[in-house]
Amino acid sequence: MTEQFSFRAGDIFAIILYFVGIIGVGVWTTKKIKVSEDFFIGGRSMPGWAVGISLLGTAISSVTFLAYPGTAFAGNWSRLLPGLMLPIAAFAGIIFFVVFYRRSGFVSAYEYFEKRFGVWGRSYASFVYVLFAIYRVGTVLFLLALPLRVLTGWNLPSIIVVVGILVTLYTLMGGLEAVIWTDVVQTILLVLGGLFTVAIIFSKVDGGMFGVLKYAADAGKFKVTTSWNFDLTRDTFWMFTITGIIGNIQEFSTDQIKIQRYLAPSTDKEAKRATLVVGLGCIPVWALFMFVGTCIWVFYQHHIGLLPAGLRADEVYPHFILTQLPEGLGGFVIAAVMAAAMSTIDSGMNAGATVVTVDWYKKFFVKDRDDKHYLTMGRVFTLFLGGLGIFAAYELSLMNTKTFLDLAFFFGAVFSAGLGGFFLLGFFFKRANSQGAKIGVAAGVIMILWLTASNLATFNISDQALDKLKSAGLSENIIIKLSSFKDQEIRGKGEFINKLEDTIGKKETDAYKSLIMKESLKASLLPFSLDSSIHPFVINVFGNLTVLLVGLFASLFWPAPSEESLRKATWWTRNDKLHPESAY
Repeated sequence: MTEQFSFRAGDIFAIILYFVGIIGVGVWTTKKIKVSEDFFIGGRSMPGWAVGISLLGTAISSVTFLAYPGTAFAGNWSRLLPGLMLPIAAFAGIIFFVVFYRRSGFVSAYEYFEKRFGVWGRSYASFVYVLFAIYRVGTVLFLLALPLRVLTGWNLPSIIVVVGILVTLYTLMGGLEAVIWTDVVQTILLVLGGLFTVAIIFSKVDGGMFGVLKYAADAGKFKVTTSWNFDLTRDTFWMFTITGIIGNIQEFSTDQIKIQRYLAPSTDKEAKRATLVVGLGCIPVWALFMFVGTCIWVFYQHHIGLLPAGLRADEVYPHFILTQLPEGLGGFVIAAVMAAAMSTIDSGMNAGATVVTVDWYKKFFVKDRDDKHYLTMGRVFTLFLGGLGIFAAYELSLMNTKTFLDLAFFFGAVFSAGLGGFFLLGFFFKRANSQGAKIGVAAGVIMILWLTASNLATFNISDQALDKLKSAGLSENIIIKLSSFKDQEIRGKGEFINKLEDTIGKKETDAYKSLIMKESLKASLLPFSLDSSIHPFVINVFGNLTVLLVGLFASLFWPAPSEESLRKATWWTRNDKLHPESAY
């Protein structure tokens, strides 16, 4: 069930005020854009605290505002666990990557790959990143449109086009500086929206804050528990830890959004401070929105009749906003929902335009024009990427949610492209060379495609399958339990095995899973024997590790790079004294 609400005049005014404000920031920053570096990296003069808040806003996104409350409402705080790994990656960024990129003089992260492995490395890394940037802008824009449709009653294409044009407009005008300052405003709105929600609930529940805390604690809503078994097919502590660390390190080492933020502050100290802000700030913000979901659960436990039957967990917060928050404040919180997504969209748009301009247009097509020309083209490519993002979001709106999730999973896995392993191969291992890296990248892509295809397999236990399983000797008790799968279509071999274990027990699953899966397989891109049962979240981990390990091993068959060619290209061969900050 999806509920639709009517806006109140005060809510509409709050939303209009928000849009006027962010466009005003774009107009203000436009006047400060003089050269291309102003547009791409804020003129290397942004304050560290603002850059840090911008990074924070980009990291938390609309997933924080909607998915986290929904998760906490339906269960406990166990989904906070992957986020606890981000500070580790942030500290790795401070130690290894921030100063390195600032000394390099690069504007694009992918200039590094040419320095280390040649033009092919830069072309590969920048190409897959641009595809990822379009995918990210389109996906987040589409996900933003879903709750706004519930809240406003407008159709998805209208929301996508309006919001997409507005984000493109202020990003086009002010470049990275506009992105950073609007992200600051949007992040503050995001946090205030959560705090206002909590305060309202405290005022509406008997016992106030202490009543809410006690009721939720007694119900086990604050637990952050998961399995400690080393199992990469389930939501275990180790699965969350490994994917959280490696995924975040990939972002802090190769994501153009992060690298532009490293370069934007005026000093190394400010750049490190910015990275520290996102490393330490994400967890309290994520925890806040987990707490929002918990508080909403307590509220509806005390006011059971106010929650319509059939609402999904991720629809409960939007329902609460426009039925329980005062007029005007509800619109303010809706603006915060939009802000959460827009901070991710604008960052992806600006980063993608930077890469297209620096790594492709200037590198391969128009090499010797003046700086003003590249500034103009940066704006043109921002407009172009904004249009592609709107188109991608629109195409997603034409699909059903199930199809979208399949595609989002597929593209997210493929566009990760093993870039983290590729970067670390060159950054930490002097023995790595271009020939070995090519083999490592090829192996990593194959690994990612294989694991992705495995997780796109679907299973369904039909009546015909149950009859065959019964004829094969499975007990009546197991057949009865398996009949609960009849109306379900389960995607991924690992997920199917997990559900089997939960339904018929681990012992029976180990004994009969091959037979059950063979009879239940509905569709697969691979022969059954080649399907993997790995958790989807771990695909990026295996892709990165494959690139790193295979690339390092293959490099042994070719001569090691010369020390001169490695100068400024690895962690071990950097030399801050030879390349002072003032040189850039």
